[in-house]
Amino acid sequence: MLSLSVPYTDFKVECHEILTSFSFPLRGDRHQFGVGAHRIAREGSVIALHDAWNRFCKNLVLRSSYHQFENRSGQVLRPTVGRNQTEALQFLSANISAISSKSFGEPTWFIPAATIDAASVLNVPNRSIIAASIGVSSLHSRVSPSAGIQSNASPPREVQSVRNYIAHRSKSAAARVNPLMTNYGAENILQLLDAPVAGGIRLFESWVFDLLDMADFATR
Repeated sequence: MLSLSVPYTDFKVECHEILTSFSFPLRGDRHQFGVGAHRIAREGSVIALHDAWNRFCKNLVLRSSYHQFENRSGQVLRPTVGRNQTEALQFLSANISAISSKSFGEPTWFIPAATIDAASVLNVPNRSIIAASIGVSSLHSRVSPSAGIQSNASPPREVQSVRNYIAHRSKSAAARVNPLMTNYGAENILQLLDAPVAGGIRLFESWVFDLLDMADFATR
């Protein structure tokens, strides 16, 4: 039987690997263009986190559309119409107009609204849990050093904005990330990722912890 423990555990392991990479120390190894291992590790971690979240959301919804599956609370759930991965993707492609954000015939999984739309289109039995977790506006952290209820300004959207700037360096990507830079008083991406937030952690770390919390709640 398929279990939602698998995508959650895979995402959790990957997040810890990403945090290790992000912590690559600053050294005097920059070449003439200022691109050293420290910067590459920082920026690469953002891209890796974005990709990991995208795959988690896709796996979460596709596993939830299977004939029967088990959530992390041990409950066995059965969709009204069970589909394997290929069938679920074909059904989504055929009904892609019902997905708010899409690309190449699939939902744009890293965008919360698209993941929630996909869960709704497939009519998965845990769609309300997915919607409440992926579309959360506040959360009670289980993993972050910042204890208690935390304001959540949509980590997926922030990660997406920074990832797009790193990947494209275009004026339009810069325009989308500028409000975030201003909000945290950062002059460049490295300063933004290292910006201190509640709990004595850095902004990038808070994204990882928030996404882990959202994945935790979504798979229960």
